[in-house]
Amino acid sequence: MDIRQLRYFCAVVRARSFTRAAEQLGITQPSLSQQIRTLEKRIGNPLFERLGRSIRLTPHGEALLQPATDILRQVAEANSTVANLNKGVRGQLRVGVIPTVMPYLIAPRIREFLDRFPEVQLSLIEEPTPQLIQQLQSGDLDVAISGLPVRHPEVVCSELFREPLFLAIAGEHPLSEAKQIHLFDLRKERLLLLKDGHCLRQDALMTCTRAKLKL
Repeated sequence: MDIRQLRYFCAVVRARSFTRAAEQLGITQPSLSQQIRTLEKRIGNPLFERLGRSIRLTPHGEALLQPATDILRQVAEANSTVANLNKGVRGQLRVGVIPTVMPYLIAPRIREFLDRFPEVQLSLIEEPTPQLIQQLQSGDLDVAISGLPVRHPEVVCSELFREPLFLAIAGEHPLSEAKQIHLFDLRKERLLLLKDGHCLRQDALMTCTRAKLKL
């Protein structure tokens, strides 16, 4: 049974006229009549009684009306749901973010996101990179924003942006007057880093390792 034919059938019922239904559907009346006849042939019985200029449903037409209406409604709902999902405007989005990014990159954009996608339920989870990767793997997160590199066979990464690492030192420190500081200049210094597991700590340690600097 053709969805288009069911739509034409319901249109004729609503309009109570083949002529008006054809106008509303934007097709010619002969084309509409042909589609209804094809539907009647498939069902094996007439759907309308034609009484001069008026029509009325036969018992078979009355039996078909509710199922046809339900089918068309379900098709419309399915199309709408798929279209909305394709646009990414409905559903739930669970985003994991490392603590150093949350207040500067994510927080200022939350209102903009919710205004643009009001039907999306946004959940934000703030954790260090290892915990975010675990939650991605377990399915508790849909996406995560963390530092690179992330080496995990089940995680696909895309670089969003790059940021430089800076050295913060006290104004009275001898190196504060230097125009340029090399990692080697820090070989005797005590460095204050973020806690274990934080990606920025790992970045700093990897940078020092590549420079063969022992901390």
